[in-house]
Amino acid sequence: MADEGAAVQGGAQRVWRGIESHWWALAVLFLYYSFTYVDRSLASVLVPEIKRTIHLSDTAVGMILGAIPTGAFALASLPAGLAADRWPRKWIIGAGVALFSVATVLLGLSDGAREIMAARALGAVGEAAILPAAYSFLADSFPRRRVGTAIAFF
Repeated sequence: MADEGAAVQGGAQRVWRGIESHWWALAVLFLYYSFTYVDRSLASVLVPEIKRTIHLSDTAVGMILGAIPTGAFALASLPAGLAADRWPRKWIIGAGVALFSVATVLLGLSDGAREIMAARALGAVGEAAILPAAYSFLADSFPRRRVGTAIAFF
């Protein structure tokens, strides 16, 4: 197994420049995932204002808050996991961050139910990309005895 200063990814050994590198990566991943959590929570808080402004039905609100993002997340999770096994995890995480960021901007520019649903689905796909890649990245970045701690912090 790799020692404190090394990480194995894709069969090649990559040497870290001190213990701070993988803790820094964990902090960045934690920050990103915190943003996705706030995004999900904030949508629920803003429902009355969005409903009033755009004149959404209760059904549309339910789709926007539940069915659309949950379905998109579930459908994107398996391909995201397969991608994390095949390509560099930092690319998958970066693509997830980019997709989530674009979706957040599009959500802010949305003025109809379909646009909001599409933006929420795109954001969920971005969220789905990070989880398998992040878990695998953390497992490769931390010594075996610290992987559980890293995942708990994440």
